Formats: sequence, C-alpha cells, structure tokens
Amino acid sequence: MDRKRRKIENENRQLCPEWMDLYCFILPDRVGALPVCLICNQTVAVMKVFNIKRHYETHKSFAEKFPLGTGLRKTKIENLKMKYKSATQILSQAMTEQQKCAQASLQIS
Repeated sequence: MDRKRRKIENENRQLCPEWMDLYCFILPDRVGALPVCLICNQTVAVMKVFNIKRHYETHKSFAEKFPLGTGLRKTKIENLKMKYKSATQILSQAMTEQQKCAQASLQIS
C-alpha cells in the first residue's frame, strides 16, 4: 500500500522572529526563500530550529564576541542586516536593468 509521504513544503514552516536575535538568521522577501545566516550568508535547507541552531553553533567566535542579550550584539545584527539588504538590493537592481535591456531589444526587433 502506498502511504502519502510528508513533504516539508506542505508543512508551512515559518521563521520565528526571535531566531534573528538568537541565531542571526533572516528570511529573505522572495517567494520560496530559505533562511539566510547573517554571519556567513549561507542558507539552511530546512526551516527547523534544530538545523538553524546547529549552523549557528559553528560560529563560536561570534557568540563569544557578542554575547546574547547585549546591546553590542543587537547593533552588530542590525549592521549585518543592513549589509545583507544592500547587497541583495544591488543584485535586484542589476536584474531589473537586464530585464529592461531585454525588453528594449525585443521591441526594436
């Protein structure tokens, strides 16, 4: 007998807001995006707290330099967030310029 297998896509997992402060992860605004580590800009395959925590524990120096609950850590996370947003904004602007060029070339031909 075939049983229906659980699929992670159907579980509607969401990134908890406190994970940003605890584990330095954010969720990009794109559809189907995976959580991104602000420290190393890597993604985690599944949006589970264990996977995110395990990845964060690989960055022991960050946890030592910026202890949890300090103002220094909050400002560092905000700085990392701003850097990530500016980097992704540059990429999205480049994509829109390429799309405009493609549209113009199609209209000319």
